[in-house]
Order: sequence, then structure tokens, then C-alpha cells
Amino acid sequence: MSAEGNADGGRGRQESVGTSTAGQQLPSLSSLFGPPSSMRPLNSPHTERPGIYPSPSPLDRPRLSSSGNLLSSYFPQAISPSQPQSRNPYEFGYNYPERQSAHASTSSLPVPHSPEYPSHGHRGSDARYEPELPRKWSTYGEDGRQEYPVGSRDSSYLQAQDKLRPQFPGPKDPSHDYSERRLSQVHSSDTNTPSTSATVVSSEITVSKDGLGPKIWTGTHFLPRFVRAAEVPGEGMCYFYDDGSHCKTVIDGEAVNAHWGVTKAGKPRKRLAIACVTCREKKIKCDPDYPRCVQCEKFGRVCKFKNASPGSPRAGMHSASPDRGYSKRLKLGPEAYIPNGEPPASFNPRMDYSNPRIAEQPPPEPSLIPDDVLGRAWRTDPYASTPDLITNALTRFFANVDNTMILQFLPEEAFQRWVVSSRGQKSPEDLMLLYSTLAVGSALCGDPKQIAFEYAQVAHYAQKMTGVQCLQLVQSRILLAVYYISTCRTREADELISSAAASAACLQLSLELDHSRESTMAVYPLGLSRTGYAEARRRTLWSLFILERLSGLFPERPVMVNAEDIYTRLPTDLHCFEKQIESRTRSFDPYGGLAKADERSSDGSVTAYYIEIVHIWSDCQAAIYRMALRRTATEQETMKLQDLIKRAKNWFASLPPRLAFGGANLESAAFTRSTGSFLSMHFLYHHTMIELNRHRHGAGQLPKDVQLGHSAECREHAGRVIEMLNSLDRILRVRSALLTIPPPAMAVAVTEAVDVLTATGPMTVLGDVIERVLIAKSAIDRTKNVWEASSKDRLAIDRRLQKLNRIRELGSRPPSPIQGYRLLPLSEDTKEKELNRWQILDPIEQTFPKDMDMIYVGLD
Repeated sequence: MSAEGNADGGRGRQESVGTSTAGQQLPSLSSLFGPPSSMRPLNSPHTERPGIYPSPSPLDRPRLSSSGNLLSSYFPQAISPSQPQSRNPYEFGYNYPERQSAHASTSSLPVPHSPEYPSHGHRGSDARYEPELPRKWSTYGEDGRQEYPVGSRDSSYLQAQDKLRPQFPGPKDPSHDYSERRLSQVHSSDTNTPSTSATVVSSEITVSKDGLGPKIWTGTHFLPRFVRAAEVPGEGMCYFYDDGSHCKTVIDGEAVNAHWGVTKAGKPRKRLAIACVTCREKKIKCDPDYPRCVQCEKFGRVCKFKNASPGSPRAGMHSASPDRGYSKRLKLGPEAYIPNGEPPASFNPRMDYSNPRIAEQPPPEPSLIPDDVLGRAWRTDPYASTPDLITNALTRFFANVDNTMILQFLPEEAFQRWVVSSRGQKSPEDLMLLYSTLAVGSALCGDPKQIAFEYAQVAHYAQKMTGVQCLQLVQSRILLAVYYISTCRTREADELISSAAASAACLQLSLELDHSRESTMAVYPLGLSRTGYAEARRRTLWSLFILERLSGLFPERPVMVNAEDIYTRLPTDLHCFEKQIESRTRSFDPYGGLAKADERSSDGSVTAYYIEIVHIWSDCQAAIYRMALRRTATEQETMKLQDLIKRAKNWFASLPPRLAFGGANLESAAFTRSTGSFLSMHFLYHHTMIELNRHRHGAGQLPKDVQLGHSAECREHAGRVIEMLNSLDRILRVRSALLTIPPPAMAVAVTEAVDVLTATGPMTVLGDVIERVLIAKSAIDRTKNVWEASSKDRLAIDRRLQKLNRIRELGSRPPSPIQGYRLLPLSEDTKEKELNRWQILDPIEQTFPKDMDMIYVGLD
């Protein structure tokens, strides 16, 4: 096949991953495992040592007492038809009645282990993690200053609902998808007299394109969506829903509508009795939907539900009416205005934008699964129950993992084959890794958050209970840390990163395989060859190296994987890794020395350059952080910053033409599944140059020409960041599948660029600056859909955008001091004293002291 044909094939594959799989999601744990009979025992052919788990096995058949009642079932227990049907499958207590003497003792179950690792047993259960308010990447304050040094960094997040849809594609939360219309409605036969046959009822079930039942809005919330029907021992045929609940198909002789489910009393829901006020007044049939019913959406009417509670999503919504004759702007605060009927994405009536500190709003507490349930789920191969969904979820994981802050450390083809071939034979360490990949894949692809959290709970429990130091343990902890970072659970992420670093040190991942303790291994896990396992070790270590630095915890949290202690090679290209073939790559130089151009071009993959700029960027952050804490200028620190600038420029100059930023190169990166690394390295380079030129000791005392030179460098690189966003937006309008999830490094660079570009400027370019900020805002909109920490970036940019609009509205009229900006003549030397230049007083980025800020130090 020609090279062009290969490129076309790669293009088709990328687009298929980005589109065809978007509607399929992982099932919840309860609907996945169903009855105990669906589980398979774990008999690994690679097991070379015995082991005993202290907890009861979920793989045993349910034991019956002398009365014949079901004593132990899995997901969930049997419930009498006369009892109310609970919607939470984890509410049931797992209290086993006294068994007869024949059942007093349980036979021990031989448990498979990963090959070639000594058995150290499993640790006892420890305290469960509790949710914690996330800490900030940096402290933002638009109208007030927060004292330095920064302590704990908390942030609150606004659930944004913006009518301005950005062009950056990405996964969307189903509960917030306003434009999605229900593809199928409840059959008219469902409203007729129900049949007592479960078979008849199940045959009339309709599903939407994502494989679930239709989304039914009740006026306050969505009903749980139907997943599947399955036989449950002791209960008969049951319906399973995406929230983990289930109910019988026939209750008290009445058939249950699969989509409507049951009431709180456990009775079949016979009618929805839902209609909006508008449809009631007009006496027309109402098809409820969110945010407006089908009829109100079609005719552009105001849609309100009488039973909408103050806490419901609709309570905070503004009706979108086509009649906007009143064009005056609405005042939100002392300096915050919006067009009438056009609330900003982050608008909340209770928010005061003049207050620099936002009231903390902790994330909702997800339901926790009991440890005994997690233990049984851990020993169950999810592929045995729903192979198609698991395969699809793994495909989505591999398609998006490069858009995180780690590398792909598993070869997709070999891993997918191993998942299929080892059905029912995976070791506990293997299952721990599988659950970790499913949790991250579900979180990245927009599945319901509760589903991703369930898989993460199983993986988290597994890594706590695993006492064997193995590569799967390090990889699982890295993946779980990525999941917790995406959901702003920074304490758990911090602990997992530290645990992963400790396990990596135990396995000597910083050394090549032939020089490590694992050099004598003969059998390798996950279906890998020795070459593939050696490269997986390298990529796992480099993933941990990047994760420690880009997690948002650095530089406050010092790194444990030091660059000077790494003696392994840089990763090979993804093609060689997938084929598990040997490819010589250069060693990593932690001291910034650059290899010769011919050597770099021969093996310089995107990943290698990405790792090098991450190293330079982290050295930059650490140097400025130490300089800010010491508060005394030293010649060594100044020389360090100059050396970092030189290293960054040399890195950029060494990029081959195929890695320069551009549409063709971005498309090539997409074919090799390295789009995230390609974008991240360019964003990190410009962010590094901004930071190195922006922060200096005694910035206000430096000569004027030095200040102007550093400020010009900052603005140049900030402009390059916005130009990258603009180019990326044009590319994605045509080829949206090239980037489904923006990398988190983009939000950091974009926010810094907005801070620099909007600090000051002539009034004649204010309109262009506002347009640039809107481009940045669109990029952050898509980033925050996956990386919740980006919500604070979006809020900060919104505040700055409101201030710029305020400046444009008032024009040359002098502002009041409380408005946070001032107007000055364009030049101090000009004789004309017209106020035609704005200056915003407080920066967005307040991690470092203002007297070190070259952009804002002269604005007081």
C-alpha cells in the first residue's frame, strides 16, 4: 500500500474513534456484573505461587439457608416484591444470617498472581478517602490581592452554561447537553394496559443511539436511563438503569415500563404527569426535555415547570426568549454588566464579581461502595460480562490518553489482544490495571461521572490491597492520579503520585531493564515481549516524570523523580512500541546539553522533545518559586534564569520542520496519536518564555529599557499562544476529530497569555484584544469539560473580559478607583494629555509577588 493510502487509513481510524464511539459508554458496576452467575473464576495460567484472600469470594454460588432464602447475592441483594425498590444499589447491608454448620467454613480460593514477583500478601483495609476541596494551580484575584506566600489553595467552580458554543470539540456531559434531542420516545403501547409477561415488555424497549433508554426530564431531574434487562436469581427478570439501580419487570402483577421505572414506593410508574406551565396553559401535549420541552423549543417559547425546585438546574437558568426588544445592559455588580437576556457562562445571581474571593462550593459527594463489594468486583473480569463495551472503552482510552499529562505506556494492539485472550484468567494485578484504564477512559470520554467514579473506586481499593511491587501497580496509581486530577481531588492525586514514585523506585524504573532487579525475568505480564516490557517500563517512568510536574501540585509539592537520577533512554516512537520492536533512542541529558542535529533528527520523536521541554519548564517554575520564597536577589539566580532562557531557545531552534506548529504537522501528529504531546510542548515553550521574562527580583528597580525588553518578550509569546489557538480553531472547524480533548497544559498557557495581553494597551486596539480574549475563552470552555480545575481559569478570563468591556463602554471617562483600572496618556512625552491608554492594576496570576512581576509592577 502506498504512503498516501496509509495516511488515508490512519485518517479514517482517527475520525472513527472520535465519532462512532462517542455515544457508547461504560455500564455501571451493578448493571455490568448483574447476578453472581455472570462472574468467572480467576485461574491464571501464569500462576506460579499459591495465595489466599481473607475476604469471601464473590465467585461462589449464593448459599441458601434451610428456608431456601437467598443469603448472599452480588449487585444487589434480592428484595421482596412488597418492599420498596431502592434506587441506590449500595444501600443494602451485607449482613449474612447465621448459616448452618455445613456452611460455617468457607473453602479458600487459589488466587493467581502476576508472574515473577514474590508474594508479599495483601495489606489490610485502611481508612477510606474523604473528598477534599481542590487546591489551586495558582491564586486568582481580579479586584483584590491575596497575601504571599500562598498557603492552601482552594477554589470553587461554577457550572457554566454558555450560549456561545466554542469550536473546540470535546466530550460533553450528558446532563448538560442542551442541544441534544431525544432520539426515541416511549412507545405508545407503554401507556396501554400492561401485560404481565416480562417477555412482551422487554421486547418493546426502545434505545437511543448511545445504547441507553431516552432521557426523560421530570421538571427537576432526569429519570434513570434504562440499560438492559437481565435475569436475577430470586427476583426473576429485572431492568437495570444507568444509576446502578434495578427493579423487577413485573411487580404485583403489573408490568413495569422499562423507561419510567418505579415510584419511591416501589410501584410501577403508570404516568409521568409532567407538563410545563406553557403547555398546560395552551392545553397542548407536552414532551418534557431539558432545558425546554420539545414544543417550547420548537416555537421559541419560555418553558417553566411548576414543580422545579430552587435547587434544580432550571432554577438558575434564564429563559431564552426570541423577543429581545429591550437592549439595555443588566448590571450584575459594581463593574459587571451583561447584555439583557445574555448571561455569561459563569453567571450566578448569588455571585459578587467585585469580591476577589468566591464562596467555596464543595463538589457533590458521590456515593461510596462498601469495601466487601469492591473486593468482589476487583476479582471479577469486566470483559467477561460486556466484552463489546469494554473493548470500546479501551479504544477510547487509547485514543485520548495522549491528551492528558502522561504518555501511552501500554501498546494498544497487544493489550487489546491480551484482554480478549485472558478472559477469566487475569491476575488481581492485571484486573487492577484494567479497572484503572476503564476509569480514566470513562472520565475522558464524557461518561456519567458516577460510572467513572465506581470503576475508580474498585481500582483504588485494589492498589491499596496489593502488596506486590509490579509494573501494573505503578501504572494503576499513575492512571488513578490522572483521574483524580481531572475531578479536582488533589489530596488523593498527591498520595497516589507519591505511592507510584515509591513503587517505581522499588522496581528501579529509572534504569534500563537489563540493569535493574527485573533483568532475570522470563515471563512478562499483559502479553508483552521483553522488548515491549522494557519500553513499557520507560514510558511508565516518563509518564510519572511528566505527571509530577504538570499535575498542578508542582512546584509547591517537590518532585520525587529527579531528572538527575534517570539513567534510562527516552521513549521510542509509538509505531515501534506497538510492534514491540527494538529501536535505539538517545539517552536523556538532565543538564540541558543538546545532542547534535543529525542525532536528534534520526530518533527525535514528538515524545522525546515533549519530555525535554517539560524538564525545562519545570526548572523554570522551580527557579522562580525558590526566588520568590527567598526574597533576596542573588547573582546565581539571575544567571540561572538566563541559562534557562538559553536552553528554551536552543530547544525551540532544534525542532525539525516536521515538529514546527502548523496544520499539516498537527494532522501528522494526530495519525500517530500524539496530538496532545505536540500541542503541549508548544504551549509549554511559550509559557516558559513568558514566565522567565515576566518574573525577576526587584522588577521595578531594573532599568527602563530592561523592563521594556522583558515586557515585549512576554507580549510576543503571549500573542503566539493566541495565534496557535486561532490556527487550531480553523483546523478543527474542518477536521474536528484531530483533537477531541484539549490537553491541560493549554489552559495554563492560555490564561497566562490573557493576563499579559490585557494588562495595558492603547484604546485603539481594545476591540482586537477583546476578540483575542474571546478566542481564549472558547479554548478554556472545552478544557474545563474534562479538567475541572480549568473552571477557575474560565472564571478569571470571564472577569477580565467583563473589565475590558467596561473600559470600552466608558471610553475616555475617568474610572473610579474601585473599578480596578485607570486611563493614562498614550505616552508620557506627548503634549496631548488625552486619556487613550488603559492599565489594569491587578494581575490574574498571583502565584508570585507583584513586585517581581515585570508586567504589572509599574502600574501601581
